[in-house]
Amino acid sequence: MNSKQKLILGLSAIDPQSFYDHIISNGVIGIDESCEQREAKFRRVHGLQDATEEELIAALKENQKLPSVMPHVRETFGMTEEEWDAKEWFRGRQANYPSMGDQLDSLFHAGVFPEEMADKIQKTKDDFPKPE
Repeated sequence: MNSKQKLILGLSAIDPQSFYDHIISNGVIGIDESCEQREAKFRRVHGLQDATEEELIAALKENQKLPSVMPHVRETFGMTEEEWDAKEWFRGRQANYPSMGDQLDSLFHAGVFPEEMADKIQKTKDDFPKPE
């Protein structure tokens, strides 16, 4: 997911990675197509059909939903702004790591699981094959 896609997905009230995972998990539409559709709608709604890429990025940044919920999130977790800011590295990693499923699948294909676990995973893959 590139930075523009994160901004487009950030128009939702949930974090971009969660929205991305939701799009991917339903399998109906890909991330690129989803972002293209959301960008086109955003341009129409905000009268930005002829905007440059820089103007679009600026408008996307101004319309992010997620930052508006951050004070509530900090309050919910009982964190000061300084404590919240100190965890920025964590949120950055969380938003950019591959999904847990992708990480585990890579480990499976690399052969690093114990044999018993690898057998269970392989049985599940055999029982529910991915369509070609």
